[in-house]
Amino acid sequence: MEVSKRINEVIHMVSPCEGVADIGTDHGYIAIGLVKEQLAKRAIAMDVNKGPLSKAKENVALYGLNSQIDLRLSDGLDKLKDEECNTIVIAGMGGELMIKILKEGSHALQTPKELILQPQSEIYKVREYLHQIGYKIVSESMLKEDGKFYTIIKGIKGEEALSYSPCEYQFGKLLLQEKHPILLEYLLATKDTYEKIRIQLEELQTEKTKQRKNEVENLLTLIKEGLGFYENT
Repeated sequence: MEVSKRINEVIHMVSPCEGVADIGTDHGYIAIGLVKEQLAKRAIAMDVNKGPLSKAKENVALYGLNSQIDLRLSDGLDKLKDEECNTIVIAGMGGELMIKILKEGSHALQTPKELILQPQSEIYKVREYLHQIGYKIVSESMLKEDGKFYTIIKGIKGEEALSYSPCEYQFGKLLLQEKHPILLEYLLATKDTYEKIRIQLEELQTEKTKQRKNEVENLLTLIKEGLGFYENT
């Protein structure tokens, strides 16, 4: 089965386990990949929409995995019971929605020790929330595919969380410490974008644009701090 670089990276971030739940499974590729590559003995593939779940059902049957992959129509973690899995995967949705799913599905987070999250936005909020609910970020990966940047985060429950600065929450402490080359590319591209935005905002003096300018200045300060990790390399 051929999958995108993003999905492949998510699959290989999962630690070998008995059971995994893939939330927002779409066409089921992550659940199928995990079982096929024997990273999980069984999987629960869940989605809030009937269309994608129907397609996932076809794909699961195509690979002969009906006995190992259970498909469920579910709004987030609603239909997931505690003790059904070791790992929960949530990939390909906004960070705010991801946090909402975790908050509303707290009933299913008692047993799973591992969360694999690939937020499309508000990544810093996801990092902050993981720490708030007692998960230590033990690994991060970053890649670029079709001109877009993607970050995958692994959180483990019960381990003492590291202290993060605002810059490290924004861009990922582990990625910065690793001096990850894709993060460097992202920082440089984002710096260029926001410097152009700052110039445009200089010409406007409304209260709204002043607030936006402050936000841009703050982000540029964090970017500068992040780029400092790459000095002398």
